[in-house]
Amino acid sequence: WSAAPIASATVTIEDNDAAAARIAFGNSAAGTAKYTASVAENVSGGTLEVPVTVSHLPGSPTTFEIEVLATGTAVEGADYRIGTKSVTFGPDDTTRTQNLTVTIVDDTDVEPGETIELRIAAADDPVDDLGDYYARGRNGSRATLTVTNDDIPLPGFDPDGSVTITDADTDITLAFAVPVKKDADGGDFSNADLANVLTLRTTDASGTALPFTATINPARTAITIDPTSALPDGAVYVAISNGYHDAVGNRGRAASVTFTVDSAAQSTDARLKALTGSTSTDGSDFSGTLDIGAFAVDDTAYAATVENAVTHVKLTPTANEAYATVRVGRRGSLAAVDSGEASGAIALEAG
Repeated sequence: WSAAPIASATVTIEDNDAAAARIAFGNSAAGTAKYTASVAENVSGGTLEVPVTVSHLPGSPTTFEIEVLATGTAVEGADYRIGTKSVTFGPDDTTRTQNLTVTIVDDTDVEPGETIELRIAAADDPVDDLGDYYARGRNGSRATLTVTNDDIPLPGFDPDGSVTITDADTDITLAFAVPVKKDADGGDFSNADLANVLTLRTTDASGTALPFTATINPARTAITIDPTSALPDGAVYVAISNGYHDAVGNRGRAASVTFTVDSAAQSTDARLKALTGSTSTDGSDFSGTLDIGAFAVDDTAYAATVENAVTHVKLTPTANEAYATVRVGRRGSLAAVDSGEASGAIALEAG
């Protein structure tokens, strides 16, 4: 007998995965919008993970290059680092998302937010590997990362480290560019709290502690240190720790200055940079204005004429040298006046 003929058939399997393959930043390969993320300089762990997702895993390990575009304002190396500018997918991966790791540099510069611009490198034409089959959307293949500043401007000290002061009873002021808080939750400093973040010592950080009280203004932008007694001659060290924050919780930075006290020294600059005056007809209400004429910093004499009813005047001199001593009064009875402050009442005599 003859065996029955064996039937045969040909089956063609069409691979249509290539036509549908996509890659994009974010957690969806179908994303059509630019991926964006924001991170503070002091991000926990020091890194930002940027997701890159494919629609289909490739049949063999495939690497996609990531380009850093020149349009970003952050400086690579100074503001951030990317150790490996690529992501790799393989057929045995358990996820279709891989992360690009960006290391953020936590510097101490006070600066505006800076951007890192990334792009998934374009496919080769002609195609020469599996990665070239993956479509890159115009926007989905791009990412903008914004690195936000976490640094509070350092306070300004008055006196600063460049001066020698002759007034041993001077107060010390720390001026801040932004309101300062005692904690990251926005709690306000009480005057008593300030002793926990301030230091006043002779010579340097290891010198003898100098007692003081401190106050903070209602706007929370200025701290005044009032030494309990006259400052000793020599170097005086004043500091603030990093135990303060801004309104959004960023921690401050420690800062200090050392200035010199020489209570025996006399200023070599006898000029004023401002002089005003007020008048009174009863010695108590000084609502009138004393007209001294045009002021000039190099003038040393002024003449003023007042009505007969004026019985007293007060003068407000501002020293040209911040720590010069100014004395005001009638000849033979001069009294020291803080620069920029009004003197006591000066009684006038006719003639």
